[in-house]
Amino acid sequence: MRTDFIQESPEFGKAVFILLSLLALAGIGGLSALSPGLGVAGALALGAAFFIALSLSRLPRLFLQSMVVILTGYAFFGKGFAYLGVPPLYIGEAVLVVGMLALVVTASKIRLGVLHFLVFVFMGWGALCTIPYISREGLYAIRDAALWYYALFAIAISLMVKPRHFRWIVSTYRTLVPLFLCWVPIAAIAYLLYKTSIPTLPGSDVQVLWFKGGDMAVHLAGVASFLLLGLYSALPAPRMISITLLWPIWFAGIAIVSTLNRAGMLASGIAIGVVLILRPSIQWVRFLALAMLLMTILGILNPQVNIGRERQVSLGQLVSNARSIVGSDDASDGQTVHSSLEGTKGWRLKWWKKIYSYTFHGPYFWTGKGFGMNLAHADGFETIQNDPLRSPHSAHMTVLARMGVPGLVLWVALQGAFAAGLFFAFVRARQRGLVFWAQVDVWILVYWLAMMANAAFDVYLEGPQGGIWFWSIFGLGLAALRAQREESVHANTARP
Repeated sequence: MRTDFIQESPEFGKAVFILLSLLALAGIGGLSALSPGLGVAGALALGAAFFIALSLSRLPRLFLQSMVVILTGYAFFGKGFAYLGVPPLYIGEAVLVVGMLALVVTASKIRLGVLHFLVFVFMGWGALCTIPYISREGLYAIRDAALWYYALFAIAISLMVKPRHFRWIVSTYRTLVPLFLCWVPIAAIAYLLYKTSIPTLPGSDVQVLWFKGGDMAVHLAGVASFLLLGLYSALPAPRMISITLLWPIWFAGIAIVSTLNRAGMLASGIAIGVVLILRPSIQWVRFLALAMLLMTILGILNPQVNIGRERQVSLGQLVSNARSIVGSDDASDGQTVHSSLEGTKGWRLKWWKKIYSYTFHGPYFWTGKGFGMNLAHADGFETIQNDPLRSPHSAHMTVLARMGVPGLVLWVALQGAFAAGLFFAFVRARQRGLVFWAQVDVWILVYWLAMMANAAFDVYLEGPQGGIWFWSIFGLGLAALRAQREESVHANTARP
């Protein structure tokens, strides 16, 4: 069956369009007779449909531009930006609809790979663990299912991003780097000290600005790898601020977020370590020299900045956080780390052990407890707070609890295949002297790794500000792998 019939028969296409328009207008008239509100909603839907129909060829470009907007908003404003929209259709879901329509428009050009197949299998299993609970849990099941259905962003991005787009992506990211680095300390001060004065979104109790240390640390790790890999100066375009001036601002930001969030500290540390191993460069001299200088100054002056919480920005707090990560709670001077650090750590471990028990050795081995159930309440780890927890502080344990052991196996296989694909693509690019692609491969891999590390100890992938970013990076990685395969095929074909 031919899929391009309407494109080759414009008269037929116009006739179909006019017929559908008349039917839609008749339907709106009927809705208006039943309820004026339904008539207005129908008219708005028809207007949106007309707009989309008249700009089908622009949908892929519109989707990519929209992704830049929402990813920037999530990075800068966090949860506050995620709540833009009308429940249950927020800005992220609206852009996802555009992405799905763009895929429909370009369906004849789609070429899927093995990793796409793994993504679909993971999503399929997630759907099986969600659909039976929708009738009972309602929107909660859909909300929790974002953990797997946000993978649609990865599919859309992987198929919409072409090889020519990567230089545009790097250039756009480079423009945002100085702005983001300057924004982090400002946002931290505004949110931590003046949170009650920050306005809320209309119809919501969520502030416009929502600063979360772990989320910010992930992006700071991405920025650090971007600078260390040389991508900031990779393209012949003017830079807003020199790298020498950016690094002190970066260290100020990472000091704040590492104080607030141990997962963020771990994520940034792992990411930077991987860059050092895979792509050592002259940038490391500047980075390490500045790091040693700042640590010396902090050790001498020992500043203590009160940020309005139990923890404060100080060298001692950073050391305490680092020790709590590796499991040691005894300081060399005989003092112990703040009890809250070990308390939250023990609370997580107890919950994770219970999840492991009722899945690997209990009745929820195959499908877990499904999506929609409040796991904190069901497992007996509910906390008293304004925004009660629904999932454990680990996306990986959430997968196990909600999708069972098969879901966890699919998750590990998918993420492992993705990481391996990017690593071997980097090795091939380096062997062939493709510096730009080698830099891009490591940058995406490091960003992904920082997200995986943060997700292991925080509620990160379950929300749009983390989940959409994660699956977007995943999709960008798939696009990079496809672009490099195509270039390799073309190069081999061109050889005599």
